[in-house]
Amino acid sequence: MRNTKLTKVLIILMIPLLIFSGCASKSQTQAVKMKYLISMDINPSISIAIEDDIVTAVKAYNDDGQELILNVNVIGLSSEEAMDLIIQELIDLGYITGFEDEAYLLIAIASDAEYEEKIAKQVKEYVKNTLNENDKKCEVQTTQTTAEVVAMADSYNLSAGRYLILQAISENEGITLEEAIELYGSLKLKVLNEMFEYIDYSLDDDRYEYSMYGIESVTAEQHQIIKPALATFKDTVKAAKKQFQAEFKALKDQYLITVKALREEYRKGDKVELQQKLDEQKLQMLAEYEGNLDAMYAKIETARTEFKAAVAETGISEEVLDIFLDAILAEEIDIDDDFGEFMNEFLVEDDDEDEDDDEDVGQDKEEVTKPNNKKVKDKSTDQDDDQENSEED
Repeated sequence: MRNTKLTKVLIILMIPLLIFSGCASKSQTQAVKMKYLISMDINPSISIAIEDDIVTAVKAYNDDGQELILNVNVIGLSSEEAMDLIIQELIDLGYITGFEDEAYLLIAIASDAEYEEKIAKQVKEYVKNTLNENDKKCEVQTTQTTAEVVAMADSYNLSAGRYLILQAISENEGITLEEAIELYGSLKLKVLNEMFEYIDYSLDDDRYEYSMYGIESVTAEQHQIIKPALATFKDTVKAAKKQFQAEFKALKDQYLITVKALREEYRKGDKVELQQKLDEQKLQMLAEYEGNLDAMYAKIETARTEFKAAVAETGISEEVLDIFLDAILAEEIDIDDDFGEFMNEFLVEDDDEDEDDDEDVGQDKEEVTKPNNKKVKDKSTDQDDDQENSEED
């Protein structure tokens, strides 16, 4: 029977075959079309087969699971609609309260494909949307598993998630899997997580991130120190990047206003003086841009120093930590040369303006808003026509 005091949600997402393509969705993330199975374990234990983003089958592993799938019919629905309906039902049944106990959601992806991160992000978004709509809170964690693990779990009539937890207990406690199932198989997942602190780390995808980015053999104790410090570091980096991008947008908007005013002022005036004014504006914008960029990286360097201080007791060398953080930054900070592209566009438009003025001083200068590539094309076409007419003569 269910117990609202023990709110532990476990979702295992296994993908034996990926066929990747987009699909319309109410969420911000495009639905991913593939063949896979979602195994969910809270107190109800169920699995949902999905193909091309449509639910094709549902299976219950216990009585509570049977009750759940009888209450909601998700066959024929999209993966987003199915997840929304199931999470909503779990909330209505009291398995996710969001008040006295914090629910915990694990998403494990079984696939050797390169889209695991996108799939996990998509499922997280579906779940969080439903939780937010109902003002509920739930920690969401991802991990990886395999189709073989899911098949093995099914042979014991267990959800894939509960199987992974019992397997971790078996390995760490020096007992057989059968003994672990007999001793702990009927206990609630939240209870098991509180009894065995290593369960979270055994399922945590951060361990893959550590090894991928140069930190090998992180212990569970080190992980408990690194995890919150890394989350703080990433949050700081994202906030600094977001502020920089907002400042750059404001800078571009102000530059456009100033340039438009100058061109209007000098429409019939001294073009040399106009160009000097425009050059001054570009230099001023460049200086402000570089200042904002320096400010962003200063915040990141401060966050780097704080991270290394927070994890110093792990004994991991600063050299290794710097390599690790550089790899994280390479993914988090991908500032393209937006400024260069922006300025190059206006350099060409300045030339276009000068040519237009030479042809017809009184011509309306609002043509500056035309796409640059279109204007260049029109001019090249005119030049070709002139050449053809000359050849005919």
